[in-house]
Formats: sequence, structure tokens, C-alpha cells
Amino acid sequence: MTREALLHHWQVRRQQASKILQHPNLFKVCEQCRCIFSRQAAVCSLCGAYRFDSESATVLRTVRLLGRVPFPYTAAVAPRDTVLQHQQHVLFQNPYTNSKR
Repeated sequence: MTREALLHHWQVRRQQASKILQHPNLFKVCEQCRCIFSRQAAVCSLCGAYRFDSESATVLRTVRLLGRVPFPYTAAVAPRDTVLQHQQHVLFQNPYTNSKR
């Protein structure tokens, strides 16, 4: 990604984060890849999952954390979770095993 593209990405990301922070009740978080979607979404367009967390507190926590991650939306999910876990000391609950990863 070029410097200009990265700067544009960060500008768009800040605008999206601002909108989500103002109205967290209009969004939900994919439980598989932690991406944020509008409440109308039925399937995650990134990973194909259909399980979402619609709690406003989860949406707010996720948007604040993802705002600190330098990866674009289309980046792989595994590096994103690794960064969130190691840099932010966050452990996500795995909905399929009921264990933390």
C-alpha cells in the first residue's frame, strides 16, 4: 500500500469510526473476525460468518480497538486478532469453545 493510499485509508477509517461512535446501536460486531457492520447485515462480507454481537458496549470497545490497528479492512483476520491480543492485551471469547484465545 502506498503512503497516499494508507493516508486515505486512515481518513476514511476515522470518518467511519466517528459515525459508529455516535450511533453504536445501529451496528453490530462479527463474532468470527471482529469486523463492524450495520444491523441489517445477515452475513459477514469478510469471513462469511453469521453470528454477531449487537451490544452497544461491544461495538464501542471494538471500534476503539480497531482504530488503533494499522491494517486495512481487507487484511487477513489472523494478524488483526494477534495485534489486538498482544498490543492491547485483549482476549476475545471464542463462541465455539467457550474458551479464551
